[in-house]
Amino acid sequence: MSQQSQDVRREVRALIKRRGRRKYNVWTGYASKGGFKFALDGTPNTLHLIWMEGDPDVLEYQIPSDCIVGRGNQGQQGTIPDAICMLRSGNLEWREVKTDDDADGLRGKSSDQLITQVSAADTYGAKWRLITTRELSRHATLIKNWRRGLAYIWAAADFDLRPYSYDIHAVLRGDKAMSLKHILDAYPTEKESLLIAALFRMSQTGELETDLADKPFGFHTIVRGV
Repeated sequence: MSQQSQDVRREVRALIKRRGRRKYNVWTGYASKGGFKFALDGTPNTLHLIWMEGDPDVLEYQIPSDCIVGRGNQGQQGTIPDAICMLRSGNLEWREVKTDDDADGLRGKSSDQLITQVSAADTYGAKWRLITTRELSRHATLIKNWRRGLAYIWAAADFDLRPYSYDIHAVLRGDKAMSLKHILDAYPTEKESLLIAALFRMSQTGELETDLADKPFGFHTIVRGV
């Protein structure tokens, strides 16, 4: 078992121990854009991670585990943002993920956590951004599609997807748009799952554009080369 897998198993055990009597709030998976296996507690954090995986505006991101020092009401304090995102625009965002109720409380009290994180983000030239379940719900279609996409990519982890990416480019011929079914029909059925995994991965790297943000994933998904 790899060191990363051992770390995830330890984190899962720790999360289960901390959750007490609550059920179903420990999520695990593989984040291909982030390049790691994950174990997260709480649905909003997991949905946010899946959104980052599928959001074409997010070039790369990390989930910090170490405290970063900022200045709060009581002076220098440590804080850990839920995510640090580098956008394709070149902007850097520090993100805090909260339920709607917790977000309202955070804003209303101007809490030490908020002040410290804004201060720390500013030190690193980043914009601090609060992500709420209300905002995540506006991206429900993309998140649902990418829950499937990450499963395809994880299932293909032991395969080199580059030949399948070449196959997709060969059918698209530049910036031509066509349906997923049209692409899959060009190759034997045994290639289907790996072609789909490659398509999702190419979407992450900016090689393709899709309508995954607006419509459910399926044979009618529109794919365009860029």
